[in-house]
Amino acid sequence: MNADPWDLTEAQRRQIREAHAEARRTPMPDADKVTAELAAIRDRFAVEAVLALHSEFRIYDECGHEHSQEEVDAGTAVNCDGADFVTCRDGYAYSVCRACCTDGWSQTEECASHHDHDCWPCPTYRAITTMCIDGKDGE
Repeated sequence: MNADPWDLTEAQRRQIREAHAEARRTPMPDADKVTAELAAIRDRFAVEAVLALHSEFRIYDECGHEHSQEEVDAGTAVNCDGADFVTCRDGYAYSVCRACCTDGWSQTEECASHHDHDCWPCPTYRAITTMCIDGKDGE
């Protein structure tokens, strides 16, 4: 090794020149294309976030008999945390939008009694998915 880091051998100089020449031959990405790709990725994450918020929330009726945790784990029974009961999967009654029609745990009274919209899929979910299906999501 040389004592002075700038005192390069001819082989080292040649290696640096070759690396520099290779770097000049490698095309740089088009800034507009990269910006568009990043915007499409950002938009896709935004769409996924909106769809996660406006997702299906299933409402079940009580079945009237007891269920074990094993049935819940097997998927034959459903733990309705908001309603504080476990019921048969066959007790499915209808679906609502998680963001528009629930408080996070159960359907709101406003939605259950006094709403003036389709609960599921909600207008937001329909608009986003229609936009994506029609190919207007940046692809």
